Amino acid sequence: MITVELLGIDSYLAQDLCKDVHEGLANMYETKAEDILFFAPESFLIYKGLEQTSSTTIIENIPFFILLFSF
Repeated sequence: MITVELLGIDSYLAQDLCKDVHEGLANMYETKAEDILFFAPESFLIYKGLEQTSSTTIIENIPFFILLFSF
């Protein structure tokens, strides 16, 4: 089982992101899609007192080279 944690992302955007990357991650890790679980707790990213959640997402447990997303 592979768990991917998404921090600082709107719950609706998280669902769309997971749909877009789920199969690709399974292929990259050479596993079945059923073995990948996404975890997106309600969280906010704040920089210098300003909320950054709508434009920034931290994704843990994934190699950096596939994180080329722009919102």
